[in-house]
Amino acid sequence: VEFAYDPALDAILSPLFLAATPVSNAFNFQPAGSGGGTHAFTGSALLATYRTDASGSDVATIRSTFAVVGTVTST
Repeated sequence: VEFAYDPALDAILSPLFLAATPVSNAFNFQPAGSGGGTHAFTGSALLATYRTDASGSDVATIRSTFAVVGTVTST
């Protein structure tokens, strides 16, 4: 996942990645839109990779990978 860099988001995600003991966190993902058939996905995940990139003249970004732990439910 790639995000535009935001100090508040960095303050939340960075400690999760740097924690001595990884802890899974709940997620709820619902794609944008209001049409029929829109699903919500819920489960738990670990923050597996985390990197900030402020090189070049582009907008600074945060890139991360999440590893799902257990079952993902679709409703």
